[in-house]
Amino acid sequence: MDAPAVQMIVAEPRIARIFAAARSREVIFSLMQSAKTTRSLAAELGLSFSLLHYHLARLVGSGLVRVVRHEKRAGPASAVYAVAAGSFLVLANAEPEAPTSALAGELQAALERARLRDGGTGTVYSLDADRMPSVRRLSRSDRTGEGEMWWRLHLDESDAKRLGREIGDLVATFRAKSRPTGRAYAVTVAFKVDEADRRHPLGMFDEAVEGPP
Repeated sequence: MDAPAVQMIVAEPRIARIFAAARSREVIFSLMQSAKTTRSLAAELGLSFSLLHYHLARLVGSGLVRVVRHEKRAGPASAVYAVAAGSFLVLANAEPEAPTSALAGELQAALERARLRDGGTGTVYSLDADRMPSVRRLSRSDRTGEGEMWWRLHLDESDAKRLGREIGDLVATFRAKSRPTGRAYAVTVAFKVDEADRRHPLGMFDEAVEGPP
């Protein structure tokens, strides 16, 4: 069996679109960790065999995944799947959209479902303790840390770089605590110079737990 390539370049839009599918990405990342049978993948990812076979067929047909061997067991031998490369570089001109766009959409949809499920009183617009504009959504219950926070800050370049480093360190701390048995949380961190800033800061958007009536 040949060793997989260190990196595969994906230049065809047809293949690049596969990476836009969350389930296909899950299969690829799982197989990056180790080669697996269909049964192992289905148990790990919580997918039905029919849905998993669909994604595997696409991945094998595109050359991203391959069958590396067959394991003997009672009944037909089980195919063992592995990725065709240690990493995949999807060229920008082949991507239908930035992958972060789909991930951001998934996270925003989840937050909106949580808002509709929880209800809450509404949204408070005020000034915070530092006399900065603040937008707070009042939630009826603390749903295991769900929520979102937004700020518009005015920083010099050195402080912006420090912010990035410290956020990275903070996320790394909690990544080290991540366990397969834990509850899954979608977390995103992003910040960028606001070219359209009119010096009227949004201030903070936060989610607060509503107190007793």
